[in-house]
Amino acid sequence: MPMVAIQATTAALLFFNGTIRTNTRSLDAVVAPALCFDSVVRATGSLEAVAAACPGARRVDLGGATAVPGLTDSHAHIMLEAARRRKADLSSCEDATACASVLAKWGAAHPLQNWVQGFGFDQTSWAGGKWPTRHDLDVIRRPARADHISGHAVWVNSAALRAANVTRATKSPPGGTIVRDALGRPTGILTDDAMDLIDAVVPPPRASAVDASFQAVLEACAAAGLTGVHDLAALPGDIDYYSSRADQLTLRLNVYRDAASHDQIPPVASGESRLVRVRGAKFFCDGAMGSWTAAMLAPYSDRPSTKGTLIYNASELLAGVKKWNNAGYQVSAHAIGDAANRQVLDVYEQAGVAPSHRFR
Repeated sequence: MPMVAIQATTAALLFFNGTIRTNTRSLDAVVAPALCFDSVVRATGSLEAVAAACPGARRVDLGGATAVPGLTDSHAHIMLEAARRRKADLSSCEDATACASVLAKWGAAHPLQNWVQGFGFDQTSWAGGKWPTRHDLDVIRRPARADHISGHAVWVNSAALRAANVTRATKSPPGGTIVRDALGRPTGILTDDAMDLIDAVVPPPRASAVDASFQAVLEACAAAGLTGVHDLAALPGDIDYYSSRADQLTLRLNVYRDAASHDQIPPVASGESRLVRVRGAKFFCDGAMGSWTAAMLAPYSDRPSTKGTLIYNASELLAGVKKWNNAGYQVSAHAIGDAANRQVLDVYEQAGVAPSHRFR
């Protein structure tokens, strides 16, 4: 049965003619046959009693459906999901050739786009499980980029490397890797902080496209029953965007700023509104398993030449955690590999983290 999310408002709603679960004490808590709420539950009981307690409430006939409190997704990336919807879907591709074909078709359907872009390729599900190369996408003449399903690697063609001026002489930045062939030439795969080299030259999307994709995400959240989302690692522009559309939001956003994109400087202005709270900060401490960039204590069994990537050294991470914590932010960390988790736990201990800080 499809789900519909109804955001709490200042106008009271009265639900009746269905199964109403409050979940306040247990998953089996059932209130029947009516309930009235605005921002909080106002009354429960018979339809007559609830109607009398909430005069003027708009009645919602459930038609036998079940009503539950709104669901909250505690780890989402709203603007990343919106961006994904503006790109070709590569998640079902079985190899590099299929990805190139999907991207070429997307490019033909979007002739005015300077870059051909896709999202969701996963080479670990392909035969052989190896990284694709720029040559696989060189059938596309325009610069082309495909984001890995993990979000921690990007695959580009030769035209994109030229546009970003990434050559054999380009050094991998701290916290990222330009994958190279035996001769030291970039293969077209860049991971984690090296992805910034490509991001810097990709033209920004049109405002109308951003608005449409953002609205599509809100509708998808509502269809899944979500009335709240923890938006992890928001960029400065994301928060400005939310603030400018505060009256159009259909769910509550608990926003965690991406610490690195704010140059490790905790902003004083919060950008908060009735449905937007900006109380957290997130540190990306390593990559992902599927891109062999999650930081491990031992080499990968299927790629023994690497243990992954630690984005920060311990002193950098400690300084950043202290700075954001002292500014009143709830700190969270992306740490996938065991080495990254060890580093984060050690840093939290050194920073004097207490349970009341509610670090994640």
